[in-house]
Amino acid sequence: MIKKIGSNKIGAIVSDNAANIKAAREVISLKYPNIMNLRCIVHCFNLISQDIIKIPFTEKLFCHCNIIVTFFKVLHIAVSLLCDTIKEKKIEGGILKTYIKTRWTTIYDCINSVLRYKEAFNYVSYLTFILFFEKLINLVIILLYYTRYLKTTVKKFVILLLFKF
Repeated sequence: MIKKIGSNKIGAIVSDNAANIKAAREVISLKYPNIMNLRCIVHCFNLISQDIIKIPFTEKLFCHCNIIVTFFKVLHIAVSLLCDTIKEKKIEGGILKTYIKTRWTTIYDCINSVLRYKEAFNYVSYLTFILFFEKLINLVIILLYYTRYLKTTVKKFVILLLFKF
């Protein structure tokens, strides 16, 4: 490709530091000393961010942020309450962002979105807990009803068996 374009028209080649690319850069440097070989700065940022994420504190932080974001993206009641709370409290700045390993900018986006909605999360988590607790109580009431019904049915069955023998 360099021959086709002309080495005098190329000032630099930007690439990452993969083993095969590194070898190609060395060949180009020897053959065309006028072409600078530059490492991609964005790739460097990505590598740095991956190192930062390996620190136990930050790894735990991103894990917790993703749990919060996933909770609100999956639970329809919670996300509805969150959206209402965001509008009510007039919080601006966009939607919740999930951290994605291959997208280094999502580190900042994820943490920033969680911090931005902290007040809304506190309010919604309280409401969600109340709704969950209410549903749990209803479930327990239903189970108690069916358990009582089941006990009565089992008692009747046992009495019938006893009277037959």
